[in-house]
Amino acid sequence: MKGKTLLILGVISLIYTYCTPFIFKAHVQHPTVHTTAHFGSPFPFVEKSFSETSVPAGQSATVAFHSYFNESITFKLTPFLLSTLGHFVLLLAITYLASKFLGFSRQKSQ
Repeated sequence: MKGKTLLILGVISLIYTYCTPFIFKAHVQHPTVHTTAHFGSPFPFVEKSFSETSVPAGQSATVAFHSYFNESITFKLTPFLLSTLGHFVLLLAITYLASKFLGFSRQKSQ
């Protein structure tokens, strides 16, 4: 594959990784006074703290992620980079298989 294709796949995987906390919700079974929910896929790279006062006693809670800037969050760089690498490898494999099976590979002219 060419460098331009790899760059495009890298940017797409970076954008998708950045958006995964907004896609998935965290489920907490028994929240304590200060509970932390983890967001991100496949490796959770954002932690959001919330209090038990927003959840009825004895019930599970579903917590959604809304913003990187307006909430008390902790951003972890290593899981973010591993998630980006995982999405990049997945997109690279899908692109490679699609190009081979659908016949998009370029043949060199002699």
